[in-house]
Amino acid sequence: MGAAWKAVLFDLDGTLIETAPEIADAVNDTLAHLSLAPVSQSLVDSWIGHGTGELLVKALAYRQNASLEAVRLSPELAAIRSTFNGHYQSRCGTSSQLYPGVPE
Repeated sequence: MGAAWKAVLFDLDGTLIETAPEIADAVNDTLAHLSLAPVSQSLVDSWIGHGTGELLVKALAYRQNASLEAVRLSPELAAIRSTFNGHYQSRCGTSSQLYPGVPE
């Protein structure tokens, strides 16, 4: 007997589709909202891998010259995450591209 497939799942974000520039844009939109300087794409790339919440914590710690723990414990973090989520939603799909070879 052959196995019946019920679903095939792909992790598109960062696996089949390059979305890091949109993530960087949303981070920088959020930093601008807080009157903080932007960060480079290469920094954002280095922070990707543990979810956007942790990425945001790293960006805030970097720009505020604070420890990761201080940012995580900040009473403002929930509101800042909400702001980031709004920016990320608006940026989603604005500059994503398939990685080379994916269509084939």
